[in-house]
Formats: sequence, C-alpha cells, structure tokens
Amino acid sequence: MNDIQFDERTMRDIASALYSREKAGQERGEKIGQERGDKTGRQALSILLQKLLEEGRKEEFDRVLRDNEYQEKLLREYHLK
Repeated sequence: MNDIQFDERTMRDIASALYSREKAGQERGEKIGQERGDKTGRQALSILLQKLLEEGRKEEFDRVLRDNEYQEKLLREYHLK
C-alpha cells in the first residue's frame, strides 16, 4: 500500500509541477505578446501622426493624442489597425 501512496503523491507532485510550468509559460507568452502589441501599436500611431502632419491636419493630430476612441477610428480609417 505504501507503493500506491507514493505513486499517488508522486503523480500529484508531477501534475503540480507541470501546471506551474504551464502557467509560467503562459505568463511569458502573454508578456511577449503585449510587448509586440505595444510596439506594433506605437508604430501604427507614429505612422498615423506622420500622415496627419503631412496632410496638414493639426487639429486632428492634437485630438488623436487626447481621444482614444478617435485615435482608434483614424487607425482603422488609415488601415493601420
């Protein structure tokens, strides 16, 4: 019976270790995804702001910096998102 208990305990330990490693991997993956998303988002915003300046749309440039909803609208309008 001790062998069975040892096996059950060992299996629980293995399952716990696997869960911990999976969770750590998921967290690393989410962090990498966020960093990539932030970089992509910054690049898109930079391109949008350049286009607005080139087009002489100063008022919209300022609004994009203050209004997130308007920023999203223009990013989609310029096919940057």
